[in-house]
Amino acid sequence: MRFWMVVAVASSGCVVYAEPESSSSDWSTGSSSTDWTQPGGAQGQIDASWQVGADGCEAAGIDTVELDHQGSLGTFPCADGQDVVDAPAGNGPLKITGYDVDGVARYFGKIGGVRVRGGQVTTAPTVLLEPVPATIAVTWYFEDGHLCSANGVQDVELDLFDTNDVLQAQQVVSCDAGTLSFQEVEPGAWSLLLLGRDPHGDASYQGQADLALLGGDQARVDVELSAK
Repeated sequence: MRFWMVVAVASSGCVVYAEPESSSSDWSTGSSSTDWTQPGGAQGQIDASWQVGADGCEAAGIDTVELDHQGSLGTFPCADGQDVVDAPAGNGPLKITGYDVDGVARYFGKIGGVRVRGGQVTTAPTVLLEPVPATIAVTWYFEDGHLCSANGVQDVELDLFDTNDVLQAQQVVSCDAGTLSFQEVEPGAWSLLLLGRDPHGDASYQGQADLALLGGDQARVDVELSAK
């Protein structure tokens, strides 16, 4: 059973509201299944505030933030840290995406169950923004081109190591596929090792690449496989 806490101040028309459940990591999540819109197109307002990482907007390289509650509520300077915005009456998550100066989504945060009532101001809890996961798309080739069979390579193994040289992800794919990707990769420094294996499973070719990923990066890496 959920318990709600609503404090109403009649003189100001202000409502302070928060649902106990919250999340700041699922940056791609759509609207909550409990979303509803008040009939008649009533409008209210959300007093929204945000915090980008531990060190704020400038340190994180975030220029603007976009607020979303049952649809976009607009874009605002990240350094402001707070704004009161018009919003349709209804209940749903408040999502905030942080963009760099080039318009790339780098940070994201979300809290669930923010209820907006017509003619009132809803003060939402501060939304904490975290880095958006990155992706790595990897392709490979040989010194003489991209012909796997000519080089006796049947499969390619891709190993992803963190800064402590700990294996964090591994995938194996047919060499002829020519590409493979890692999803939901945390920002930071990574090392990518490719092993080209012959039909007996022996690693006869090898390639390597080092990456420094920011939140929201969609990195593309082309790695040469060289004979061991």
